[in-house]
Amino acid sequence: MPVKELHTVYKGKKIRVKNTWLSGVKLYIDGDCKDTSSDLIALGNKPILSSSIETIDGKEIIEVFIEAILTTKIKILANGEMIAGESF
Repeated sequence: MPVKELHTVYKGKKIRVKNTWLSGVKLYIDGDCKDTSSDLIALGNKPILSSSIETIDGKEIIEVFIEAILTTKIKILANGEMIAGESF
């Protein structure tokens, strides 16, 4: 079963996105699953997952975009700025 994962640390929070064909895509923050999706098609034009985190700067929005056409590309944004992944 093909699996693609993306890991990053942002302002002390461990963020992981895991995408599989059979289980869909999941967003984990500090080990806790915060959002899931089983969408079969993702074009990368809108977030497929999102959650918020508390940092010393206040509440921040984490969004995950996926483009899955021939290959799967993942990017993670915090308040609209890319913090991990591939541009597409």
